Amino acid sequence: MEAAYKITFPDTLGVRNYRTIKLDTTGSVGEAISRILGKNPLPAGEDPSAYGLFLPPCPAFDNGSWMKEADLLSKYSAARQETMEYRKRQRLLTVSLVDGHSRKTVLIDDLMTVAELVPLCTKKYGVSFGEEFSLAVDAPVAGEHRWLRPELPLRVQNVRDDQAVILKKKLFIGDFVVDDTDPITLHLVYIQGRQSIVQGVYSCGQEEALQLAGLQMQITYGNYDPLAHVAGFLNLEEFLPPTVRKIDFIEEDVYSQHRRLMNIDEVECKYRYVKICRGLKTYGITFFAVKEPPKGPNLYPRAVLLGVSRDAIVFCHPTTKDLFSRHVLNQVSRWTASPFTFSFDVCETVPESTITVETTEGEAIAELINDYFVIAKRRRTDPSLASLSMSDSDELSSAQA
Repeated sequence: MEAAYKITFPDTLGVRNYRTIKLDTTGSVGEAISRILGKNPLPAGEDPSAYGLFLPPCPAFDNGSWMKEADLLSKYSAARQETMEYRKRQRLLTVSLVDGHSRKTVLIDDLMTVAELVPLCTKKYGVSFGEEFSLAVDAPVAGEHRWLRPELPLRVQNVRDDQAVILKKKLFIGDFVVDDTDPITLHLVYIQGRQSIVQGVYSCGQEEALQLAGLQMQITYGNYDPLAHVAGFLNLEEFLPPTVRKIDFIEEDVYSQHRRLMNIDEVECKYRYVKICRGLKTYGITFFAVKEPPKGPNLYPRAVLLGVSRDAIVFCHPTTKDLFSRHVLNQVSRWTASPFTFSFDVCETVPESTITVETTEGEAIAELINDYFVIAKRRRTDPSLASLSMSDSDELSSAQA
């Protein structure tokens, strides 16, 4: 059965034009493309493999969809679209860092998965240990990000063409070798650590918070200026965690730390900042809000934080982040996720015990744990990465999910 479709395509001047072409709806998308090219060949020198048939945004595909050549054309008829675009799959992607600055553009193929895009982005920024980074987008909650699934293209995950993605550190394994000799990677680790400090993700005491704020002042404004750096100058929300912002005269205490850093350069200050962050008990832990099932009758589920680090799964108090329990990853033999729960088996006891929590983020937790296992195994077996492997006491087992 044939149906008439309006096909838009680029002409020799790069201007989009269109023709109405009858296509067999029982045939494949690849066959439809061959017929389109038979009716309207590409300009000389153009590579057909760089082009594809695109279904514009419609109720069935909010963000549009690239049509797979192996699919039947009838698969997309539910979209009730009579207009399709034959166009290049390449486009420019805007990438930013977690602070929203330092934006760069990368030329990508729109069918590439996130896992394929990450090396392009880390190369663009000149980042070391690129396998520890991934891409995220802004979440509906202000200040939070949503990790993109590595096995899917951006469009499938409703990332718009004009939307920037965020290059962000997801795994924390090689941090201990990042220093002032690698200022680019150091900068990325610094700005992500800084964000975690001021948002209260990494818990720290007053003394540590002041040291970090003083270093940030030196990085941001250079040497202390007694005429400029006075009460009311500092936006405490950008320099201090929530737990210490309301302490009396806290701003003057920040300036006191700042005065001690005269003539220390920006890179050295960033390195000191990162060193302090690495010493915090919650550094490198990704937290998820979960609930523990009731331990007895007439009890309610307890809200806790489940944290995943390079070497352990931890349970912490949701506010203070005080440690409740810790399970090293090389004792975790299996983990499973469902839409509303996450479970893992630990062989610290005999017989093995299963720990289950209530959460809607089970898939994200399982994916993060798996990523740590995969990267740890790769670094143990690749001689070129031997210096980046974790110590023997921290190594992950080769258990499979």
